[in-house]
Amino acid sequence: MPSDEKLYRALFEASSYAVLVLASNQVVASTPAAARLFGYHDREELIGLHPSELSPPKQPGGQSSRDVASRHIRQALNEGYIRFEWTHCRADGTPFPCEVIITRLDFSDGPLLRATVRDISHEKATQDSLQKKASSLEERLVQQNEKLAHANDELARDLAALRRTEKALEDQRSFFKQLFDASPEGIVLLDRKDRILRANRAWLELFGYQAKEVLGHEINELIVPASAGEEGRHLSERVLSSESIQSDSVRRRKDGSLVEVSILGAPIHIDEDQIGVYGIYRDVTDQRRAENQYRLAAAALENTAEGVMILDQDRKVVSVNKAFTRITGYSRQEVLGRPMPLRSVESNGEPLGDAVWNALKADGHWQGEVWNRRKCGEAYPELLSLSTVKDAEGELTHYVCIFNDITQNKEYEKRLEYLAHHDALTGLPNRARFEEECQHAIARASRRGDFAGILFLDLDQFKMVNDSLGHPVGDRLIVAVAERLAHLLRSSDIVARFGGDEFAVLVEDIEGPDDLAGIAGKILASLAEPIEVSGHELITSCSIGVSCYPQDGDSPATLLRNADTAMYRAKEKGRNSYQFFAADMNARAYEELLMSKALRDALNERQFVLHYQPSVSLQDYRITGVEALVRWVHPEQGLIPPSAFVPLAERNGLIGELGQWVFSEACRQAAEWRSMGLPPLRVAVNVSARQFNRRRLVAELSEVIAKSGMVAADLHLEITESMMMENPKRALTTLREVAEMGIDIAVDDFGTGHSSLSYLKDFPIHFLKIDRSFVMGLPEDEDALAIVRAIVAMAHNLNLKVIAEGVETAAQRDLLAAIGCDEAQGYFFSRPRRADDVIKLLRNGKPLP
Repeated sequence: MPSDEKLYRALFEASSYAVLVLASNQVVASTPAAARLFGYHDREELIGLHPSELSPPKQPGGQSSRDVASRHIRQALNEGYIRFEWTHCRADGTPFPCEVIITRLDFSDGPLLRATVRDISHEKATQDSLQKKASSLEERLVQQNEKLAHANDELARDLAALRRTEKALEDQRSFFKQLFDASPEGIVLLDRKDRILRANRAWLELFGYQAKEVLGHEINELIVPASAGEEGRHLSERVLSSESIQSDSVRRRKDGSLVEVSILGAPIHIDEDQIGVYGIYRDVTDQRRAENQYRLAAAALENTAEGVMILDQDRKVVSVNKAFTRITGYSRQEVLGRPMPLRSVESNGEPLGDAVWNALKADGHWQGEVWNRRKCGEAYPELLSLSTVKDAEGELTHYVCIFNDITQNKEYEKRLEYLAHHDALTGLPNRARFEEECQHAIARASRRGDFAGILFLDLDQFKMVNDSLGHPVGDRLIVAVAERLAHLLRSSDIVARFGGDEFAVLVEDIEGPDDLAGIAGKILASLAEPIEVSGHELITSCSIGVSCYPQDGDSPATLLRNADTAMYRAKEKGRNSYQFFAADMNARAYEELLMSKALRDALNERQFVLHYQPSVSLQDYRITGVEALVRWVHPEQGLIPPSAFVPLAERNGLIGELGQWVFSEACRQAAEWRSMGLPPLRVAVNVSARQFNRRRLVAELSEVIAKSGMVAADLHLEITESMMMENPKRALTTLREVAEMGIDIAVDDFGTGHSSLSYLKDFPIHFLKIDRSFVMGLPEDEDALAIVRAIVAMAHNLNLKVIAEGVETAAQRDLLAAIGCDEAQGYFFSRPRRADDVIKLLRNGKPLP
């Protein structure tokens, strides 16, 4: 059996723990494990260092490492034992967290401190360390024998030196014994028959024994339960055959309770002979319990129906579950390490705002509904819950995001909301929704000081359809009428179904009751057209009652009641008509009704003619083109200007038919002029909004041009800004098709509507016509002059030509020519003329006027 000094030195040298021996606040000895832990090549590099020199300048709490280390050293010297957590640095400057245990060792020359440093960021990294220690133990024991041999030689020559050596060896034996006993891990020494030679305090406390109860006993008999007997014997055989082992197992305490332990075992060699075995035991019960809890929590999170995402302090994704992938479409690999992919669609795709993160900092939790976007681009609503995770010191380490896709909930809520305010058959607003909208319209009209109106509709003879063709056909007729009304009216108008065959229309932003009469006339004309339902061509009509805010009432109930009353008056007067609640309005409506009939008769009897107003070049004042203007030659009232009948034609739906006639006649006349050998002449035709929005506009133009024999380049279409802006995408498509036919396009009344210069740039426009309202004030009106200058400059920059309307004086002509306007039109040059008069002007060839 080796001496205790050799044994303890061998144990110290082979220790797998980073141990520093301190004297006078400096390292005087260390284990090889300490050098490896701190990243030094030679443990001698540690000698003479203050513990703070193996640490960053400051600890995580901001305190000076040197000050705190000195305080801990004083405490260990005073109390004999101290245990604490610390941040050390490796030789390359890398910081790492560790657990430090300092134990005071008392010697005759004064106390030393034994500091055990354990890297707690790598709990299981000890296996490689122990293997290295075991493999180098033989070499170290040989070195120790050489030292002892040398010491014996010295003893023979010098008795005094022998005594000093004996004293040193005794101190070393005491030193290693205290290191052995003070180890926080359970250490046991066994002989070749697996009997316990020595056990330290930590091992005895782990298994609940006194030293006298275990010495000389086989270890397996004491601590290996029957269920692990075979496993215990197998481990003993391996380590007794000079093999180092590591194992996690269950062992039995003295009281019979079981404890989960991590076991490290290695042989002890001296002079190449295995003299025994040492084992290190560590209680891992709490660690295993924590690992099991972690696995259970991880499994629960992975399989929960809610999407789960874990973020680090920088809000970058460190983990997601399967539900996250199912909901968002993103795989784990696509989001790990990236910023949180949660963005509010309602805030233009921007990340969640500072208010959310501020609430998290203040309360540690935030929950709310947000709109997010899946990988495929689809937006969806989600209920999002964010929580913070903090460490033992209260420092933020992670964020936990849990979210649910609530699309179905929102759709259900939306459906319930929809059914509460809409008719189930037609999808139109119901009476409750209509009255709400009516209340809002009244409030807006009151603020603006204008009008709002209600048209109450009841289908005529609808019961006959139900009785003769059945209720399913009647329902489909109701749906068809609803669709026709919705298509006929403006998007801002509200069409509602009150039940049965009753409908109501809410109109606002109107100039007065006359506008309501026009709308009523359009409805009557539209419903007079046949409706195809289930193979039946049905002719229907309706009776309409009209009430107007503010004169007919200031509440939805009053206006509806009065409109209902007026509707019954319309039925009493023979149906298929409308009546105003006020008698004087009924008179005007009757007058307009007569005018509408006369207008339809005029189309059938060809009472319309075209007059042509020339446009002239402001360079030589010669005619460049003419604008076709329609006139009504009434058999009794004579020549009626467009202002008196065009608005009525737009209201009652005749503008399309009238515009088609204007197209045909203008093209026919242009072809005739060209056939007469007259110079090529541009003929401009105004397009109404109804014509422009017809899907067959381009086809109709082609048919008219082909039928008339006109050259397409002679045709010049004039549209307004509002027509382009109503549906820019559709307008762009239509205008491009028109331009591809070789037809020039002009924007009429430019500057009076609402337009976007970006659209103007993209549209195939050739001319801008400056509205007469800007020209009439020239040259005195400086504001008008500034606008005209700007329009001319902008148009020329876009390679467009400019035509000024309403020129009535020479001063206006000269000023427009001076600022670069290309052409002009107005009474100063010529009033609108009949076709025969235009021929004379062209043949004359003189400048105008």
